[in-house]
Amino acid sequence: MSDNAPALGPVLHVGDCEVRVGTCSWTDKTLVKDTSWYPRKTMSAADRLRFYAAHFPIVEADSTYYRPPSEELTGGWAERSPEGFRMDVKAFALMTGHPAKPETLWPDIREELSAEAQEKRNVYAHHLPDDAVDEVWRRFVGALTPLGEVGKLGVAVDTLDDVAELFDGIDLADVQVSTTVSGELMQDASTRDLIFPVLDLIVYLSAGVTLEPGDVIATGTPGGVGDSRQPPRYLREGDVVEITVGGVGTLRNPVRLER
Repeated sequence: MSDNAPALGPVLHVGDCEVRVGTCSWTDKTLVKDTSWYPRKTMSAADRLRFYAAHFPIVEADSTYYRPPSEELTGGWAERSPEGFRMDVKAFALMTGHPAKPETLWPDIREELSAEAQEKRNVYAHHLPDDAVDEVWRRFVGALTPLGEVGKLGVAVDTLDDVAELFDGIDLADVQVSTTVSGELMQDASTRDLIFPVLDLIVYLSAGVTLEPGDVIATGTPGGVGDSRQPPRYLREGDVVEITVGGVGTLRNPVRLER
């Protein structure tokens, strides 16, 4: 942090909760052009950030949705903002199932596109090989390192490394999930059947909430639930339900009626 960094904007405390109020981008045109909130119209983005941070303790960087950031860029954000400032970083469009401009990709990643895809106005993750998509994730997360090192990274995709380490050797895009009831197979499907990939779901949810260890993301259930069977198959006392996730393990629960 530079010596002339401004004081941090007010942080509210309600009971045991910390409340931070901010905006989506300190360079949004509603602040820069449509109002006279900034003291000068000709301020640089860096000067605006210093001024903004003195009034608000948090901001969302939404430019990263349109083009992935570099460590040099995020390093500048970290340097020009005061201690205690928080910056939420919007995930790059390609990582959230949204269209991205081919020219916003790193040159070597762009070369992984087919000739046909390179001519498209917008591309999606499925236009790239899986290893190229993985590299996009690694580079995006790596670019946030300067913010994370000084404790200024707020809501972002910084949990990706932890997820990857936890499921090392498991392809989250193709994990088999099955349910048996007293030994009878009731459900059997793969995460490849999901409309949105697992990591895309994590990114989307992380944009609005902070996911904590132990959190469960409910995505629906495969076909085969008891109520839809003919005849229906409902749980009975004494049944044993086992849910198995390939490469992870089996959750086993006996059924007992409430007394």
